[in-house]
Amino acid sequence: MRFEEKNIGILGLGKSGYWSAKLAKSLKNNVFVSDSNTNVNEMFVDDLKMLGIDVEIGIHSNQILESDLIIKSPGIPNDSEIMNKINSEKIPVISEIEFAGNHSKTKNICITGTNGKTTTVSLVTEMLSKEMNVLKSGNIGIPFSKIVLENKLYDQNDIDYCILELSSFQLETTSSLRPNVAALLNFGEDHLDRYDSLQDYLQAKLRILRNARVA
Repeated sequence: MRFEEKNIGILGLGKSGYWSAKLAKSLKNNVFVSDSNTNVNEMFVDDLKMLGIDVEIGIHSNQILESDLIIKSPGIPNDSEIMNKINSEKIPVISEIEFAGNHSKTKNICITGTNGKTTTVSLVTEMLSKEMNVLKSGNIGIPFSKIVLENKLYDQNDIDYCILELSSFQLETTSSLRPNVAALLNFGEDHLDRYDSLQDYLQAKLRILRNARVA
């Protein structure tokens, strides 16, 4: 599903919020960015405003509730006040990974796990790059939206695979991403300040297999 000419709300102005806002704007959407923190990257704010994107800092106003779709930063808790308002309005919420994936025409290798994700993504990228054109992104510190926008993955391209590192936080709001290869490396007790139980944490991780063609 491609999102064009929609009212797109971006919740959180870190790297993923910044690049998803730029990608959404390039696809001719009306974009609004909201971050309740005041300590944000001023360069991000200035650049987005130059692109004609409305940005609010230090508050989550009700303007975000006018969105057709919201792209949520993985660091924002699902039980936060603004998320409760969004859920009560039944506004669809997706991850930056999901948004970028919906516009990418490149095959994906998706990797998650409690430990070893970054090392594995780096090793897979290094090995495949000897024979193929590959890119890496995701939780490794490179937003998927950045890769999609800068490499024009929304058009036909010569990239064979994008290797994505995915955290449980990112996977929570990812449902339609279709990995060509998916890997759950391992699972251990972690993030219980975010999840009600170890089972909830496991279910978030297992979402990586939901639409996988090879698991």
